[in-house]
Amino acid sequence: MENFEDFKEPAAHLLSGAAKDRPGERRQHRTENRRPPVLPGSPGVPPRVHGWVFLTEDPAGRLTEDAFRERFPRQEISYQPVPGALGSYGRCGHALVSHDTHDGVVTLMRQVSDFNRGRG
Repeated sequence: MENFEDFKEPAAHLLSGAAKDRPGERRQHRTENRRPPVLPGSPGVPPRVHGWVFLTEDPAGRLTEDAFRERFPRQEISYQPVPGALGSYGRCGHALVSHDTHDGVVTLMRQVSDFNRGRG
């Protein structure tokens, strides 16, 4: 049987100079030479926030893709219920919504979801 006593302490070559003197401490990463991340887009103009909603079949059969498009005209909607042919999570379509703020996207997602469930 092998002796695993050698594996209790981290390998010395993985430790920085200061940590070699203190067994059990992990090596600290150097960050002073790293450049800050560059974000896409123009400075000062926040990107739009997007959300995805699975649409399920309306049991009453009254919802159509046109009904969604009339209610949410500037959003991407795909709603094509086929009786008995449901996708994952009971999905028969989706709505891709966008807004300038996170709260706006959350509100839109709730409105689409409520409309899909017959509460909106």
